[in-house]
Amino acid sequence: MSKKRRAHIVGAGINGLTIGYELARQGFEVILLEKLAEVGGLARTFRYGDFSFDIGPHRFHTDIPRVSEFIKDALGDESITIDRYSSVYLFDKYHKWPLRPSSLLRLPFGVLFHCALDLFNRRKFTTERFDDYIKSKYGETLYRIFFHDYTMKYNWVHPSKLHATWASASIDRAIIDKKASMNSLWDTLKVTLMPHPVTTKFVYPKHGVDIFSRNLARKIEALGGRVRTEVQELELSSKKGRVDTITADGQRDDVDVLVWTAPLTLLADRLGLPKLNLRYLSLVAFNIEIDHKIDLNDQWIYFPSKDLTISRASFPDNFSPHMVPEGKGSVCAEITSLGPADLKYAESNLDNIIADLEKVGMCKKGAILNVHKELVDNTYPLYELGYIHEKERMHEALRAFPNIHLGGRTGMFWYNNMDNSIEQGLQLADELVSNGERRT
Repeated sequence: MSKKRRAHIVGAGINGLTIGYELARQGFEVILLEKLAEVGGLARTFRYGDFSFDIGPHRFHTDIPRVSEFIKDALGDESITIDRYSSVYLFDKYHKWPLRPSSLLRLPFGVLFHCALDLFNRRKFTTERFDDYIKSKYGETLYRIFFHDYTMKYNWVHPSKLHATWASASIDRAIIDKKASMNSLWDTLKVTLMPHPVTTKFVYPKHGVDIFSRNLARKIEALGGRVRTEVQELELSSKKGRVDTITADGQRDDVDVLVWTAPLTLLADRLGLPKLNLRYLSLVAFNIEIDHKIDLNDQWIYFPSKDLTISRASFPDNFSPHMVPEGKGSVCAEITSLGPADLKYAESNLDNIIADLEKVGMCKKGAILNVHKELVDNTYPLYELGYIHEKERMHEALRAFPNIHLGGRTGMFWYNNMDNSIEQGLQLADELVSNGERRT
């Protein structure tokens, strides 16, 4: 009887779980190693009594049949279909996103006038900088009133220090539907003036996004795989150009295949490679229980103004009514930090967050039942100038370790949605089944 090929997967997020399940189905011995107490990575759900909160807005949306079938199989009878509703808060008003003609009419006349001028006076894009790219596509006015302040608040880095690919990564991920493409000021105008708004359909698990991850973990274990959580210490050793052993909290295993979905910087450190000049943003989620329904139907709202601490808010009960008790409301208010988030940082911003909720008309302070502060490290890769060179340098170094494969948002340093992580996971699993060594 031939020995099973063994796959160690570091990180039990959406990508790692997808790869693990596919490999287990194909006869691999699968061992998932997760630092946190729960699987799911960024696709976790926090539960406090009858209130449930995802880490910001999570939903499934794909045009790829295989990915769609994978999601459907993982969710089972938990799957529901919902319409997309999102907004942006500008000039003290909520505007549907993508913008509609009614939103245009509510903007200050001076803004509209200068946007019209920008249609014919945009500069050509000649650098790698995010700010230059945005100005060339959308004009100075939209850059100034929306992109500059939101980027500073979200990334903690001036737009001139970010790479232009951050534009396609963040804007495309926010828009989602191809019919609502907003890749330039002309596109934005066309979407705004569409005779009928684009209605995007999402798939969502009715009791929280972590249902997907938990179901996959159970499926992996049912196939004989192991899912180890709360792994704090991880060491790699190599021999003859391959990673040959992995030691997790003192337990040492031989390695056939290693899939790395944890931060890329951590892998460089564990392999003894030169330090990577790559950084990740972290997140503080203020999960707020409210004593009444919030009179908004949006699933999430962007807050670009520098006068507000909140960068984005999402509303669990607008994804599924099962996320809150009857008659109550909830909001997940997000802020980011450059590097690891800590409780002191969260506490220092709590009063500002509550004041913001009052300022934008969501709720009064007296209606807040409880606030839960959740720290989520390594949430978003930071696309600074030079990041592409750093990734290429790491990929070149990994040519010496053909049994290491990268996956997921943090492992690939790739800002993506859950659907992209599933698609990439399925493709990588196919390659490992057919080959097992990275092609150089």
